[in-house]
Amino acid sequence: MELKEYQQNTLKKLKDYLEQLALHTQKKLKLDELEMDVAYDVFDFSWKGAHGLGTYKPRHNGVGEPIPHICFKVPTGGGKTLLAVHALDVLKTGYVQGQEMFVLWIVPSQTIYQQTLAALRNREHPYRQFLDLSSAGRTLILEKTDRFTPAKLKAQLTIMLLMLPSANRQNKDTLKMFQDASGFEEFFPPEDADLANRELLGRVPNLTSYGDTAPLTSLGNTLRLLQPVILIDEGHKAYSEGALKTIRDFNPRLVLELSATPDPTSSNILHSVSGQELNREQMIKLDLHIRSIGGADWRDTLLATADKLDQLQAKAEAYRADGGKYIRPICLIQVERTGKDQDIESARFIHANKVQSELISKLGLSPQAVKIKSSENDGLKNIDLLAPDCPVRYIITKQALQEGWDCPFAYVLVILTNPGSKTAITQLVGRILRQPYARKTPVSELNESYIYCFRRKSSELINEVRKGFDDEGLGDLSHRAFMEDQPTLFESFYRGEFRKFEGKIYLPRFLIEEAGHTRPLNYEMDIQSRVDWEQLDCLDFPMQPGYRPFETYDFRVNAGAKGAQIIDSQLTGGQIEAAATKFDPVFVCMQLTEIVPNPWMAYELVQRALKTLKNNGYTDEQISQSEIQFITEFRNYLIQRRDSLAEAAFRTMTAQGEIRFVLDVEHGYLLPNSIKIQKPQLVRHDNAPIQMSLFDPLGEKDFNGDEKDVAVYLDNQEKFLLWWDRNYARLGYYVQGWHPNKIYPDFLLARRAPTDPGEYSDLIVLETKGNHLAKNTDTKYKESVFTLCNELAKEWEAILPANPNFKHVEFQLVFMDNYETGLSKILQKAT
Repeated sequence: MELKEYQQNTLKKLKDYLEQLALHTQKKLKLDELEMDVAYDVFDFSWKGAHGLGTYKPRHNGVGEPIPHICFKVPTGGGKTLLAVHALDVLKTGYVQGQEMFVLWIVPSQTIYQQTLAALRNREHPYRQFLDLSSAGRTLILEKTDRFTPAKLKAQLTIMLLMLPSANRQNKDTLKMFQDASGFEEFFPPEDADLANRELLGRVPNLTSYGDTAPLTSLGNTLRLLQPVILIDEGHKAYSEGALKTIRDFNPRLVLELSATPDPTSSNILHSVSGQELNREQMIKLDLHIRSIGGADWRDTLLATADKLDQLQAKAEAYRADGGKYIRPICLIQVERTGKDQDIESARFIHANKVQSELISKLGLSPQAVKIKSSENDGLKNIDLLAPDCPVRYIITKQALQEGWDCPFAYVLVILTNPGSKTAITQLVGRILRQPYARKTPVSELNESYIYCFRRKSSELINEVRKGFDDEGLGDLSHRAFMEDQPTLFESFYRGEFRKFEGKIYLPRFLIEEAGHTRPLNYEMDIQSRVDWEQLDCLDFPMQPGYRPFETYDFRVNAGAKGAQIIDSQLTGGQIEAAATKFDPVFVCMQLTEIVPNPWMAYELVQRALKTLKNNGYTDEQISQSEIQFITEFRNYLIQRRDSLAEAAFRTMTAQGEIRFVLDVEHGYLLPNSIKIQKPQLVRHDNAPIQMSLFDPLGEKDFNGDEKDVAVYLDNQEKFLLWWDRNYARLGYYVQGWHPNKIYPDFLLARRAPTDPGEYSDLIVLETKGNHLAKNTDTKYKESVFTLCNELAKEWEAILPANPNFKHVEFQLVFMDNYETGLSKILQKAT
């Protein structure tokens, strides 16, 4: 899973902090060696050096030693678990600095516990795959009921999951953690070794013991000896004195919290991710549209919701038919009662069974499409809501999905509570905000989310929803929640002096000639299908630049878990067992289906790669023990080769005229006559109105910081430009090349005609890039496609009809580190 920019920045902040910690620790040691009596607070200096937010609040472990205790503020939908596994890799290399690290991963609820455990134990899951790569396959996932010895932990990345209520010493269940238990004796001196036991109790005085004689051989005491790195999910739920004391008493060497809403008075917030950053990375569905349905019957609200969900479903099906990804919009319904006695309760309550019956009997839905999720009835158990064959479209709940539930297909939240109900909706807002596949679609309705309510006052409703944004760490986006009965979008038209261009501005597209007619190029149908995998002999696998030799992986595989190959935490004995299964090429092929759609061809390619490995000296045993690394390396290898083969096919088809780059009335992209914008409108840096945009006005919210800087710069180039236009929100003009993703440029520019100031001589298609992306694969790809577009444009311009609508078109890419100079050269270039 590729990290988003804000996630990379968060991890960089952690690395900076660890570097500062190492630096100031060394300085303190030097002062101690020189016996200089100087007050030197390592943690305060490290905090300031890493530019932590606010004042550092000192923390100590259970024996009074100061420890680093830091927090990442990451909103709901920001991928806290993904950040956590990458943070463990940073800590392993930059703090623990050894092959062996013990992590106590604390979660707040049973739901999150089960989800996290399933992901970390599943070797197919990206989280687990990354951990295995980080630990060279030596990852051990434990629960508090498991037993382990020092030998089992040697050279391992060990993660023990623990639920927060279980970590509270006031809880009876947790008291068992500190009771004497078999299975941990090897961590302690023999019971009759009085001197060694007294020494241990003196060194770690918070161990529970038999009086002053010997420590208990308990899990709790073992954790205190191991001094784990503690990772706290939803850290704001660990602020009670009891929870904080329990965490300190585990004697952690470092504590890292991840929370959407940390308390700045209690947490040391090292880095804060804003909702705007998530939105820029296409992680969440915005705007959030809110509608309150009047009337005396809650069924009217349900009916309006069903209509909306059907509309979204139709949009999703059309999007997929056009080559998009699979999306099945889901509706989440909050009711007042879900208990087993709901049918005999007062009729004034709206019950889950009633809603389910209404959807099935009155709206004709199948029972499989409507599920109830409650503490008594888990209708979602063992159901993969993202699977294409999953029938679920409606989920009815009261509070069971308030946290730890992640389904990006959830688009609509329905509040079917009576107007006077005290049932809060704030904690359900975040459940519908995640964007499928963390990527916007060309369909605006599939990039937004919706709330329908039964007879709620607009003012109260919008306040509750916006409080829900605050509770999810998305407070800076709360203005993106709108009541539908309030005007939120405004139509913007061509600026007065440019209206003569309406219906006349065309841009070229790649088209495919097929059976006597022409249509837009489709990647899957026209390019991917022509990738000639047969010519890939895999003889250069894995001898590509940057190759890291396979390392031996030691696994103990749970019986019956073939394919997932879950590591069994119920380990016994003193030796690490070798891999229990052979390399499974079918399982490997399953991981390649998005790259090589033909499973038979995928299998053949795997066999060719295995032959190459064996020719280079790898044994069957080494290959079997390196399955995860093989998958990762081979996926990357195939993606590179696929893109190379696709480019070759694309260029061949272009040279033969099968693919054409066309600009004409029938097939060219025509700019619309109006667009939808949100206020406030975009202005220059001095607050003066924008003067040269094709459309007037433009919405400021449609520009990030870099884009606004470019727009304002362009708006001051009247000597060279006639007008400029923003290519909106990945919904406008695009170029489909030989990679799967379409290229949506940022701006369209019209260079002023030298002979007629009121006309333009040519169009510039402009893409902007951050300088740190100058050498990445995506940037190089776009540069190649733009170069080809410019070459082809020269060919068809010679035969363009004598039509003033068709202008010279050029494609340019500018880097933001020196964008003014780059744009100046482009604008002054002669046609």
